[in-house]
Amino acid sequence: MVSSREEIFTLNLNEHPFHLAFRPSSKDIFGLVETCPKIEVIQLPKSYANTVKTNLKTSGWYFMEYVRKTCPVCGNEFIVLKKVEEKAIYCTLECLSTAQRRMKKENVSSFMSA
Repeated sequence: MVSSREEIFTLNLNEHPFHLAFRPSSKDIFGLVETCPKIEVIQLPKSYANTVKTNLKTSGWYFMEYVRKTCPVCGNEFIVLKKVEEKAIYCTLECLSTAQRRMKKENVSSFMSA
């Protein structure tokens, strides 16, 4: 965790991933990348990411946004990429399988009562 701008230039070149616990500017992000050129991931709270997103996108950076969802089968919370939010319904293959079995039972019982 990087708590302040001053810490950026004291980091070990091999440290990663990073979580920035302060509101970084684009200059801070570029300083981090210069200090640790092999960096692959920088974790930013969404509110912070929005501050620097425009500048960094034009420099070839990619932002992944995540959302929390609740599995309709078991009730567990899980996290998925925002761009697949509509497709991600179940938290595990086991929950998907359970939902499919339930649907088959409902289809058979509705067919039998008709």
